[in-house]
Amino acid sequence: MVSPSPPLSGFSLATAVLLSGLVILGATTERTEAVCTVMCVQGVYMTCRNYKGNLTQCACHCKPANGHGCVVYSANGTALQRC
Repeated sequence: MVSPSPPLSGFSLATAVLLSGLVILGATTERTEAVCTVMCVQGVYMTCRNYKGNLTQCACHCKPANGHGCVVYSANGTALQRC
């Protein structure tokens, strides 16, 4: 007859759930850009050749991932940065 295996000592269900949650959170976090250029932070809007109209929010990465020929503008319309 096979005897039942002993339970894991000190390893609770709560610990297993916590570790699973940490693994899931670690897998779903987005990589963020570490450096923000001053020009991009000061920008009010940007235009890109492959987008119609103005893009109203200037994120730290300066342009959308598929943006081409983008330019960041200040409130007075001065071009601050080409990206």
